[in-house]
Amino acid sequence: MLNIEYSNKSEIDLEDILDFIAEDSVLIALSYLEKMQKSIELISENPNIGLPCKNKHIKLECRILIFEAYLIFYKVLKESILIIRILHSSVNYKKILV
Repeated sequence: MLNIEYSNKSEIDLEDILDFIAEDSVLIALSYLEKMQKSIELISENPNIGLPCKNKHIKLECRILIFEAYLIFYKVLKESILIIRILHSSVNYKKILV
């Protein structure tokens, strides 16, 4: 099982997601965070579970885990998993991940 690390941008992404959900309900936001963290933990146990970014025509070497309406972009390092970004599937992630 590999350690999970978050980039600064992915931490901001996660905060923005939770803030948006918490506008309606803090409890739902906390529940959503728990479900997302469980999905991210799957990456640490199975690093190749996500799609290669090249399959989505992204030049950055990474993988993508789909969680509900969000795409979790991550990179497998020697001893850890780096969460690069967490983006809503509706955004143009190809422009963001340059």
